Amino acid sequence: MTDKNNHGIPELGIIIPAYNEQEGIAVTLEALTGEPGLRDADIIVIDDGSTDHTSSVVRQFPRVRLIHHRVNEG
Repeated sequence: MTDKNNHGIPELGIIIPAYNEQEGIAVTLEALTGEPGLRDADIIVIDDGSTDHTSSVVRQFPRVRLIHHRVNEG
């Protein structure tokens, strides 16, 4: 189980790089957001310039923070 430290900052951060993952990202995010032991974790998806609807899928998960690069930065 993750907790927040004394400053209200999550003790666990999960960073998921994604590029054109509209078909698979939802399964990953459903698993992470549904895991009781990760309820306080900071989940971040970095969409690296996807040309599909990866960002739209990620936005369906209010608990997940999205960082969207307009172009692929490698």
